[in-house]
Amino acid sequence: MLMICPMGSAISRYYGCRPTVIGGGITAAVGLAAASQVRALWHLYTCMALVGIGMGICLVPSMVIIQYYFDKQLARVNGIAMSGVGVGMFTLSPLLHLLCEHFGWKGALLISASIISNLCLCGALFRPSQLEKEYQSRRKDSKEVKADVDGYEFTQEIPRTNTAAISDLLQCDLICNNGPFACFLVVSLLFGFGYYSAFLFLVAHAIDIGITEMTASFLLSIAGLCSLTGRLSHGFLIDLGFLSAANLYTISICMCGFCCLVYPLSNYYVTLAIFTAIFGFFSGIMNSLVPIVPKELVDDNRVSGAVGLVCFMEGVGTLLGVYIMGALYDATGNYTYSFYSAGFALCLGAILMLVEPCMRRLCAKIKSLHHQEQPAWC
Repeated sequence: MLMICPMGSAISRYYGCRPTVIGGGITAAVGLAAASQVRALWHLYTCMALVGIGMGICLVPSMVIIQYYFDKQLARVNGIAMSGVGVGMFTLSPLLHLLCEHFGWKGALLISASIISNLCLCGALFRPSQLEKEYQSRRKDSKEVKADVDGYEFTQEIPRTNTAAISDLLQCDLICNNGPFACFLVVSLLFGFGYYSAFLFLVAHAIDIGITEMTASFLLSIAGLCSLTGRLSHGFLIDLGFLSAANLYTISICMCGFCCLVYPLSNYYVTLAIFTAIFGFFSGIMNSLVPIVPKELVDDNRVSGAVGLVCFMEGVGTLLGVYIMGALYDATGNYTYSFYSAGFALCLGAILMLVEPCMRRLCAKIKSLHHQEQPAWC
């Protein structure tokens, strides 16, 4: 899902947030409904891939639309909007289990498809912002040039290669021309490596040390509840000026790395639950800051593409993290080194976040010395 986000960003820049979310909601709902009728495993893979594509297309415009309408209290409003993820983590798991018991897996998938289809209704409420309208008008004007020949005015379309058009929509030049943002992309890769992998193997690790399956599953509910708390509360710290978004992100990723490092040392359910609560709280803050931190690094009209690239790097990190942590478990027979690798990746991300402000100051100094436009890699 995360690796589809640049596509969602490009589509939303071209057509706007409203039609993008509606189209993504239809795609995801169709995928879940089709999954209820599968007769082979590869059919299920195909349908779930369709669901992931639809959800990935919806994700970026759903985060970016908030920034088009809020400025002064953006972090607080964004935290409230992102709190829905924490509610879903806390409630959807038992709900799906209940649906499977009463309606079977096919009925549960059909009901899930009907729930997902509400994304279309949410997307219909996304009123096009002035920034979207200005971008689409500017994009249309950039394709055409007016000329006057012998008193006759005509409009000629400027030819553009497909590669240039795709690069413009995906905002790929941000990687090469913005050093601080490129540094944050590496941090996002490390975040995906450590965060999602740790969440995936948390319950399995608890069962591996002798905790019952039912008791271990409550760890996800604890993480979801604390994630909800973190998403709702962090905005006040930023909006009131106590911390910047980048500094709070640095603290959060460092705390999540610390929790991953101590997971292998926690042999009792109480200590495991405490560190899971801390991990859930700070991971909720990190996830909420994903669309906020890029706003401090790029221009307002490029936030959509920046968020899409950040989500893509998180997806790449997730794929690498799951594979490497699984390989470490197969090699050692326990999750000790798996969590150590996740904790090391997150702590390395925190160190890079400390480097990023230095890069910003260096770029500003170079810009002031040259008295010209921002140089490459800044």
